Amino acid sequence: LDLEPEEIFDGARTGDARCSDFVKLWHRALAAATATSIHLDGPGRFFVSGPNAIFIQTGLLDLYLSEMVKMSPLQGSVFEVIPTSDVTAIVGAAVSAERAASAH
Repeated sequence: LDLEPEEIFDGARTGDARCSDFVKLWHRALAAATATSIHLDGPGRFFVSGPNAIFIQTGLLDLYLSEMVKMSPLQGSVFEVIPTSDVTAIVGAAVSAERAASAH
């Protein structure tokens, strides 16, 4: 779609089918990435931040994640949307990458 994020999510709220499909696909992609992390490292708390974090629907994300993670020992992860600046999100990503690199 050749639209800004605000336009896509507004379109989804007003019933535009293309925008609604994109919103579902976007949440499913976030859930898939999270499911991969859960399968590799176990369940936990997932913090989401950045300029587009305001568009996250945690209920939809939880629904898609529960479809992808079926084993009960791996369930129980929680999403938390943190309103932050881009700088904080970049620092958080760097810290996570460094921890992952040092763990292996």
